[in-house]
Amino acid sequence: MPDATNFWLGDSKAITSLHKDPYENLYAVIAGRKIFTLIPPTEAFCLDEKTYETAVFDPDKSPLLDDSSTTLWTVKPFNPPLQTPWISLPPLFNIEKDESLPAKFVKNCRPLVVEVLPGDILYLPSMWFHRVEQKEETLELRDGRKIECVMAINYWYDMEFDSRYAYFNFAKGINKLAKETK
Repeated sequence: MPDATNFWLGDSKAITSLHKDPYENLYAVIAGRKIFTLIPPTEAFCLDEKTYETAVFDPDKSPLLDDSSTTLWTVKPFNPPLQTPWISLPPLFNIEKDESLPAKFVKNCRPLVVEVLPGDILYLPSMWFHRVEQKEETLELRDGRKIECVMAINYWYDMEFDSRYAYFNFAKGINKLAKETK
């Protein structure tokens, strides 16, 4: 049994940032298509992952606002403080064309791009870095209306803390050591 099942419904405006998950992932597309940019953990040294203070957006309920349809949002850090690892690459990076990418990334990283179509299932190993884009498909509803959407479902299974996890942490430690000795 999976540890989590997620249903995804959206359009082409929904794009994830580059991230990794601590789950073995089976990803099935029902409608539309998903484009995964995959980077194996062995190339983590290219990504310049940093930690950032974790926070949430909080609506400001200030009585100074005259327009009740306007909501101001403030950034509210977690208490106690929490750090989140994050890779600050542009969400729509293109390794061949994007000059803002770090030179180390462009020189050493070779992302795999995989298109997952309806009926396909992608196995995404835990700790692999990935970004997901999507392209909608036109679906006709029973009443004849048409909608543009992407539908997918995925199953998460807890990762095993085996040699792959040890190797990932070893590579991460070597990268940190290399940065500190520069």
